Amino acid sequence: MSVGGKIKLALFLIVILTIVGFWYIGKKDKARVVITEQKKYAEIIRQDQELKSLVTKAMADSSRLANLDYKDLPSGFNLANVKTVSNSTSTLREYGLTIASIFSPLATERENEAKITLQALKEQNPALLQKLLTTKDIYDVIRAKLKQTKVPTGLVETHLQIINSLGNMSELLNKMRMIIDEPLAGLQSAQLYINELSVFYSSINSLDDYLKQAGLKFTEAEKIKIFINI
Repeated sequence: MSVGGKIKLALFLIVILTIVGFWYIGKKDKARVVITEQKKYAEIIRQDQELKSLVTKAMADSSRLANLDYKDLPSGFNLANVKTVSNSTSTLREYGLTIASIFSPLATERENEAKITLQALKEQNPALLQKLLTTKDIYDVIRAKLKQTKVPTGLVETHLQIINSLGNMSELLNKMRMIIDEPLAGLQSAQLYINELSVFYSSINSLDDYLKQAGLKFTEAEKIKIFINI
């Protein structure tokens, strides 16, 4: 990736990270994205020159050019590892309730991790990166529970995708934590992280669609609730 490309990447991250919303699985709108106040866009424009200088300096100071890709992430969980049960109304309902409980830590509002990473680089403040560990711990706990969850046969592939997305995001958060010492690797990891978040949310949406098509209904308290921080 060229220097100009990396600068554009950083600017793209800042723009996309202004989009925040709550996503309540099972409601009529599958994903509700709320755009923050227009004044924030004006602030982004004012910060453009400062950010360009920041990223350029980071690249100049970097001892090596990183070229991260998904192939650099650890191998994922596979179909042979998933515990399955029959695809019945009762097992699908039990699975839906279990998933809602497992994902409950993600219902709490939190800052976007890629935005935190860029802020830490901008301010040269490693203390901010501690927040990434909090999210990583949540992902790791959820992933461990999902690995032990019995999955109806019709949802095995979706379940597997969710597990592997969480694993990828956890590993990327580790790389993002190194942004002050390895800024290019941190920036590229942040880009991949945003991509992986989209995969994760899409998988949750597919899971919800499947349960709805099976005729299952959940009360408001039983539904999966996830705070979307893209």
